[in-house]
Amino acid sequence: MLQQAPSGGPLEPGTLKTADTSTDSTEPTDPMELTDLSEDAGPSSMMETKESVAAAPAKGLRFWAIVAALAASKLMLALEITIVSTALPTIVHTLGMGSSYVWVSNGAALASAAIAPPLGQLSDLFGRRHPTCLSVLLFVIGGIISGAAASGPQLIPGRVVQGLGAGGINVMSAIVVSDLVSVRHRGKYMAVMLTAYLLGAVSGPLLGGVLVQAGAWRWVFWLPVPFGVVSFLVLAFFLKGKVRDADSSRRERLRRADYAGNVVLTAATGSMLYAVTYGGSEYPWSDARIIASLTAGVLGLGLFLLLERHLSRSSNNNNNTVEPVMPLRLLNHREGATVAAGAFASSLLSNWANFLLPVYFQGVRMSTPSRAGVQLLPIVAVAVPASIFSVVLVSKLGRYKVLHVAGFAGMCVACGLFSILDAASGDEEWILMEVLFSLGLGMVINTLLPAFQGAVGESDQGVATSTFTFVQSLANICSVTMPASIFNNRFGALAGRISDEQVRAQLGGGKAYGFATRAFLEGLQEKARVEVVDVFGEAVSGVWYVAAGIAGVAALLACAEGEVVLREKLETDFALEEKVGVEVKVDERTSSK
Repeated sequence: MLQQAPSGGPLEPGTLKTADTSTDSTEPTDPMELTDLSEDAGPSSMMETKESVAAAPAKGLRFWAIVAALAASKLMLALEITIVSTALPTIVHTLGMGSSYVWVSNGAALASAAIAPPLGQLSDLFGRRHPTCLSVLLFVIGGIISGAAASGPQLIPGRVVQGLGAGGINVMSAIVVSDLVSVRHRGKYMAVMLTAYLLGAVSGPLLGGVLVQAGAWRWVFWLPVPFGVVSFLVLAFFLKGKVRDADSSRRERLRRADYAGNVVLTAATGSMLYAVTYGGSEYPWSDARIIASLTAGVLGLGLFLLLERHLSRSSNNNNNTVEPVMPLRLLNHREGATVAAGAFASSLLSNWANFLLPVYFQGVRMSTPSRAGVQLLPIVAVAVPASIFSVVLVSKLGRYKVLHVAGFAGMCVACGLFSILDAASGDEEWILMEVLFSLGLGMVINTLLPAFQGAVGESDQGVATSTFTFVQSLANICSVTMPASIFNNRFGALAGRISDEQVRAQLGGGKAYGFATRAFLEGLQEKARVEVVDVFGEAVSGVWYVAAGIAGVAALLACAEGEVVLREKLETDFALEEKVGVEVKVDERTSSK
């Protein structure tokens, strides 16, 4: 039987120890508490715990209204991302944006990454309702501004506002679920939101194509707005919870916010984003601007860590001092560090595949853009059920380490196999590889956050979730710029195989990725086309080698995870108020028993 050892006491053989939630949030988590399972623990021990404890509010109208509203906001988010990706070439051409088009995506990505840590801290200081509603409202306002834009300089600010909203929705949806459901069972409800997100991701490209062909590209930004309005109204009415330190004045709580840390982190992230956006494409990596930007970003992150270390020590000794926006106690033990690394790797690899596979299908197999979209469907078709099965398994068994190891190992093998694909590969080959990759992705995509949250006390759930989301946002930023840079650099090294000097010059200077399309290849002479396809294929293979290495390192780190008991008892300072038109009981048993 899995048992939780008494706080501070030694572990009995065959038991797990959970992170102690009775200590003050300013105390660091003891790394020794994150102990691996004994080999003596048998399968039957995984099925039950010593205590039967409460796990969530009653699953009544209010609970499901909040979950549905959060799912609607995730659907809105996915629609916006995928529709904009489909319509972006038309938008760029219509508004005459030139090379500034990269900031349509990167401006939103930077804003999304920057908002996560401060919003998590604000939700701890002032409660969940206002930051959540503000996030949805910002997304809606940003969509309206973007749809009404008459030029690039008008569109980019709208996209930045949308990015702030998107980052807020990502972090606050996870935080709110952590207030509703115990860490053991919350993965199931995150899977509901993932399903809504993937529904939007699948339908978005189709809707984007229809809107562009109809000449109504502005509706690319306006279409998700109704989902946001409904989500905002439902959350504003139902999401009314308690506030930690409610007796403190607003001024006292504002004094505890980490303004310096937020500014330094945002500046460092922006500096690194500039470098990875333009390095290897607009400017060579040896350019002084790229080197300076990268150096400033790395130094900024170092300064941020020093600042957070100082604030963590100060807050340990004085509860009235500034609270660090990203407490280092979240990462200074094996469990937190390895799971955070896994979160970065999983987000990076997921977007890496979505970026690189279309290059293979269009630039090597010469598929049309619409057919390339269809060829990505096996990933969605397998990843969703695999994710749902994985979180249900975690809820039943309370175990996740084996899923993380197997998931990253599967992705490592799949990325290695992707590297051998060429123009002559059969359909069954890439389909089986996509299935293997998706099975691995499904095992980790929704089980990493509960593992990260389970390693810290309930009082740290807000900052833990925002830190986790920030790590994922950094990965999302890197997931396009990294493979594009590797692809272009690899292509440049192989470009000598192309005999036509004019074609070679056209594809040089970091421009190869933009020409990996069927339309471009069909315009070439037969000899040049064969040569270009061959170089495209080898360049893509080189990028998959790097992806396989990343997945392999993530699998090794997962082996080092210190698995902890996922708490079944929900203890939160932000419980829902007992009445808001309907009765809510906070201490019902889980329905999963």
